[in-house]
Amino acid sequence: MQNLKLLLLKNNSYVIAQVEEIVADYGMPNCKLVSPYEVVSEVDLRPWPCYTDQEEVLFSSDNIMTIISPCADVVKAYIDMVPSVIDEEVDEVLQER
Repeated sequence: MQNLKLLLLKNNSYVIAQVEEIVADYGMPNCKLVSPYEVVSEVDLRPWPCYTDQEEVLFSSDNIMTIISPCADVVKAYIDMVPSVIDEEVDEVLQER
């Protein structure tokens, strides 16, 4: 898994996803969010955005206030939702906490 991050959006929502930067023209989506989930609480996640089964979402960084590392509880909840993401990077995040 690459770059598991917690995004604080301008609407005050938190989204956890694997974040990939993409090259785009000004005003176009410039982030790809892989397996994004909205963080409802430290142990409760829901698919984001709602009403789609799409696993990859193109997103504009203009809508992001900050990008931070998720806490261990959120990472564990994410792994429960997306078990295929377990790798050394996640192990490092969990061991740091």
